[in-house]
Amino acid sequence: MSDDLRITTQAFTLNKDAVVMDKAVETLYKPVFASSDNTVDLNLMNLGNNVSIKITDRQNNTYLDQKEHETSINKRFDVSSLPAGIYTMSINMDGRTFSHDFTK
Repeated sequence: MSDDLRITTQAFTLNKDAVVMDKAVETLYKPVFASSDNTVDLNLMNLGNNVSIKITDRQNNTYLDQKEHETSINKRFDVSSLPAGIYTMSINMDGRTFSHDFTK
C-alpha cells in the first residue's frame, strides 16, 4: 500500500488452501521535497536505513553525493552556486530511489 507519504508492505505466502499473511508490517516513509531559486529542502523520517543523497544535472554530472544515517533528516541545501539548468535530487534508501527535479 502506498500514499504520498509512505509505502507500507506486508509479506504473504500462497499455499494451495489459503493466503497466509506475515505478521510483520514494514513502513518506508517517502522524502518530502521543496525547492526555490537557491535552496532545496529535504524532510525525511528515516527508520534505520542508510540514505544516499545526490544532486545531478541532465548530463549526469554529480554536484552532491552524501550519506546520512539520522532517524530524522531535515536539511536545506544551498544550490546558489550551481549553473543555471535542470537538476535532480535523488534519495536512495532501502533499495528504493525517490527523485525531485528542480530548476536553477
